[in-house]
Amino acid sequence: MRKSGTLFTLLDIGIIPIFRTSSEGNAIVVAEALIKGSVPVLELPLSFPGSLTIITKVAKRFGKDLLLGAGTVLDPESVRDAIEAGAQYIVSPDSNPEVIKACISADVPCFPGALTPTEIENAIKAGASGIKVFPCNAVGGPAYIKSLSAPFPEAILFPCGGVNIDNAEAYRKAGASGLFTGASFISESIIQSERYDEITKNALKLASIIHSSRKNKP
Repeated sequence: MRKSGTLFTLLDIGIIPIFRTSSEGNAIVVAEALIKGSVPVLELPLSFPGSLTIITKVAKRFGKDLLLGAGTVLDPESVRDAIEAGAQYIVSPDSNPEVIKACISADVPCFPGALTPTEIENAIKAGASGIKVFPCNAVGGPAYIKSLSAPFPEAILFPCGGVNIDNAEAYRKAGASGLFTGASFISESIIQSERYDEITKNALKLASIIHSSRKNKP
């Protein structure tokens, strides 16, 4: 799937779950739970030991059934390594123009992290596919996304930080193109107690919110 197709699918699903793990087994069961919950998307950060190996294993296990991304990508070399491992999109905590350039060259979507209007504008000019507005909860949450929608009406904004089932609808109404969600969605307690069905239930709830917000959009 080329960049445009991957980005279109990510926007259609509207949710990018983040799962921070150094366990291949946990990554696989979380991916299975997300697929069952109609959210066949997963971001695995590179900030954990063996992360590239985990991405490779998950990519081989699920193939086209899962849109797998690499997060915490900080340099062009990591872009290359992540894509070779099987990542289909790249997420960064900052807006490194060299990372964005590497993603453009590799024809994969990239979501650099940006917060201020200047950072967002610079990331857009550099060629970002979408913006990971992070940490959004620290600067007003949905109200901040709404304030960005006027100066950046065409921007693809994915808030990250404190996004959960309770505020997902508010983010969508504020103008968010999609949502990054993590700890509140795939909590450590769920993983430790192996309550993977709760991940599926959470995914179904979020998917329903995305569908309803799209259906009710003027």
